Amino acid sequence: MRRPILTLLSLLPVLLLLAGCGGASVAGLGSLPTATPPPTEPIPEPTPTFLPPPTVTPFPTATPGGAVASSGLIGAGGGDVTPAIDRPLGELVFSSGFEAGWPTVSEEGVQVSLENGGYVFALAPNAMTVQNSSAVDAGNLYAQVEVTPQACPSGGGYGMFFRMRDSGNYYALTFFCDGRVTVFARSGGVLVPDPILDVTLPAGLSASSAGVHTIGVLANGSRIEVFFDGQSIAVATDTRHTRGDVAVYAVGPRSSELRVVFDNLGVWAAQ
Repeated sequence: MRRPILTLLSLLPVLLLLAGCGGASVAGLGSLPTATPPPTEPIPEPTPTFLPPPTVTPFPTATPGGAVASSGLIGAGGGDVTPAIDRPLGELVFSSGFEAGWPTVSEEGVQVSLENGGYVFALAPNAMTVQNSSAVDAGNLYAQVEVTPQACPSGGGYGMFFRMRDSGNYYALTFFCDGRVTVFARSGGVLVPDPILDVTLPAGLSASSAGVHTIGVLANGSRIEVFFDGQSIAVATDTRHTRGDVAVYAVGPRSSELRVVFDNLGVWAAQ
């Protein structure tokens, strides 16, 4: 009887089975290649963000709350409002001592209240709040407000919004408790990453020291000048926003509480 001839083709299934079990080899063929899985792409871990980060401060994450328009705040002369700067100014277009018409807030991390004739902002770490007048629509203006820091740790700050059209379009002036002063812009709902102004208070001035401080901003055309206790701090230019409302606001540091009191807000026409 003739034996069947085993061809290489008929042995191939066996060879493949052996290769899967132990990588067998056949003379003339060498070792069967072992498939190498493609490399696994590393999955990036999200980077935590804080409010505010050390270099770029976003504003705001919440919709500002405005004063009640029926309170008669426009031109009411509420409080003792006198310009703290030596500049020619036009008429007083808005003033308020915060005695009435401004909202109070009581929610997690944010307490805003009217106490002893002042407008108190008490914020937990990383919290912030904005309260706008809902009554001003000014372009060329000088706005100022008195601020009394009661607890102002490094990383926290207070300031004003100006030329504010809505929660996505405004300028934000911030005096940080550690002495840094910035002006940022938000336009079309997007924070402009580069500051319009970023300086440090001159020696002898402190944004966190006890007592009443007066902060102000003079916006005339594209020129923006900021003031602290009547002293000019810096000048910058920007053309993104031409007119709008004013607001007071504060932002808490990362790990401490902040408490400041606002009083005697005034807005004048700029000449």
